[in-house]
Amino acid sequence: MVLFFGRPKRCLLGTPRSEVPEGEKRGRTSTVERLPCYHSLTYVRGMAERVRRMVRSELGTDVAFSMFSKCRSLFSKVKDPVESDLRSCVVYNIPCGGCDKSYIGTTKQYVKERIKQHARDSRPPIKEEGITALAAHSKETGHQFRFDDTTILDVHKHHGKRKMLESLHIQENINNVTNRRSDVANLSTVYSALLHLHARKKKKRRSDESRNTGNV
Repeated sequence: MVLFFGRPKRCLLGTPRSEVPEGEKRGRTSTVERLPCYHSLTYVRGMAERVRRMVRSELGTDVAFSMFSKCRSLFSKVKDPVESDLRSCVVYNIPCGGCDKSYIGTTKQYVKERIKQHARDSRPPIKEEGITALAAHSKETGHQFRFDDTTILDVHKHHGKRKMLESLHIQENINNVTNRRSDVANLSTVYSALLHLHARKKKKRRSDESRNTGNV
């Protein structure tokens, strides 16, 4: 039985209840030997052996170490990078050409196809029905968005997780986006608090860096 790479999942999680011999369930001794339980940890030289001794003594189980560097890290990337406008399942950012705000959205289409739709929707006369926040900003201010400067913020194939990423990016830049507040209405206040704390730390770090640069 292989216990390191390609090891069975049950060796890491212990013996499932359904696989415990019937004799052990009823408190009787059984001749069937239980499978050993292993915990998977990344190998760190100088620390791994101590961790193994602690796990053995405290938990009564053993440790199966894995390498930090995978085989694929040894090979160069031979595939050509996909152009931004040909990527799909993304969260994207489109800056406004008339102010410092931007629009954050998500799509499962190719980015270039979604940009074409935004450009068509924001072209006068702009319809009221089903209007996006991007088109509404153009209608209210007369600003044109810089579609050629669209950037990709995140990529995820799962629709629900991609929508969550979109909400997080909107909330993080809530004062600099044209998106509606309803776009983050379902976002947990926990995430909002964490993003606010992250923004404060980022602002403080930039302030410290600029102060240190001025003192040089």
